[in-house]
Order: sequence, then structure tokens, then C-alpha cells
Amino acid sequence: MWLEKNGVVFVFMPGVPFEMKGIFNDELLPRFKQRFKSIPYEKRVIMTTGIGESFLADKIKDWEENLPDFLSLAYLPQYGLVRLRLSGRHEDADFLHETLDKETEKLSALIHENVFAMDDVPIENVVFHLLINKGATFATAESCTGGNMAHRITMIPGSSDVFKGTAVTYATESKTNVLGVPKQVIDEFGVVSQQVVEAMAEGVRRVYGADYGLASTGVAGPGGGTEENPVGTVWLGVATPDGVISKRFNFGNSRENVIERATVMAYEMLRNELVRS
Repeated sequence: MWLEKNGVVFVFMPGVPFEMKGIFNDELLPRFKQRFKSIPYEKRVIMTTGIGESFLADKIKDWEENLPDFLSLAYLPQYGLVRLRLSGRHEDADFLHETLDKETEKLSALIHENVFAMDDVPIENVVFHLLINKGATFATAESCTGGNMAHRITMIPGSSDVFKGTAVTYATESKTNVLGVPKQVIDEFGVVSQQVVEAMAEGVRRVYGADYGLASTGVAGPGGGTEENPVGTVWLGVATPDGVISKRFNFGNSRENVIERATVMAYEMLRNELVRS
């Protein structure tokens, strides 16, 4: 519905997302542009991971404080990452565009080690395109992430070109029976350990004949934690043609948070290996 009163336009939209977006793009925007004069607006998005919002803010504080008055920076945190949106309005569209380019370049130079994309895209999309460009494939061995890594990559059309498959080896014995993790390794080090996650990554790479293997094992909670491995402890491993790497994390005590952050960080570890190779 479109209502007007005292020079103010009120628009009431349907709640169904695809209906609302269709009406907004096809009907409202053209009417707004015809009816009202607008100041040019433009934005840039930088995707970061591996650093928290407050640490990121400290790192770029001087740059942010010296931004032109017509630009503003928004911090948009999600599980395991922070979206930085630099946006502004200016009467001179060309000047706005040039200034955004210049400031985005300065920002990316300050935090280059944490940037995984210069656009608003999920990290698995970045990994997908890196694998396509290399003609490489990967597979996942998931314990605490429960198939979330596989779910994220298979949401991308054409992912079968790079993704061989997954083994959700949730039970301890399945790590041995499916992936070939030696039982003595599990008995000696425990399922949440560097030795087990590396064996999982190597095992799934071998089982699926993939170039890379991505693995997770941990304590997603809310129970199951120990003094050595409290709730939130996650080991992630990446098996490559040249060897295997692994890292230990603690992602807090929220089960959903642990799963999502572990998934993002696993893809970040794989991305780093793809960029380096």
C-alpha cells in the first residue's frame, strides 16, 4: 500500500521476503527516483576473519578517525567474521567513487592479513573460486561441525566441480572405520586432538581422492567438556598435496556459535593454503 499525508509517503510492504524484494526493486525504487531528488550513494564491503570486532576497531582507529565527513564505517559482525561497510553520500558521484576507492585501498592495506574478500561474499564462495581456478578438489571430514562445511559449499551452484564429498564421522569408531584413523592414536591422544584431526584430514583426502582434505573435531557443548578440552575446544586440520596443518581454537560455550565459527575458520585455513600454493 502507498499512502500520502502532509507531504509524507508511507509504504506498507508484504512480509514474504521475495515478494517484498520484488515490489521494492520493480515498483518502489523507480517511483522514488522519479518523485524525489536523491544524493548519490555508494558503498564498499570488506570481509575479514581471524580478528574480533574490538581488536579490528583498535587496529584501524587512526584511519577511521580521519575519514572524510561524508563517509562512514559500519562494523557488521557475524559468526567468525566481521563485515566492514564503508559508505557515503555526495553531490559529486565521481568524487564519491574516487574517494571510496582511495579509502578502501588504505583500509585493506592496514588489515590485509585478515581480509578474505573485497566484496560481500561468504568465505566458501572465495574458496570455491580459488579451487576452480586451480582445477583442484577437496573433501570434508566432520565431527563437531556435523556436516555444516559440506552444507555451506553445496549451496553454491556448480560446487560438484570442486567438492568430492563429506564423511560426518561423529562417533569415535566411525573415525577409524571410515577414515582409517588408527585406534591407538585415538586411545592415546583422545578424539579432540591434533593427531586425530590431522589423521581425519589425510584420511578423507585419501578416501575421496581429493587434492585437499578439511577436518574438524571438538567439543561443541553444552556438555562433554573436560579440563584439558573445555566446551568450545576445536581442532581443525587441512591436508594438502604437500602435507597437513592443524590449529586449536576455543569458540566459546554456545553450540551454534562453535559450529558456525569452526566452519568459517576451517574455510579460512583452506583459503590460506590455496593462496600460498
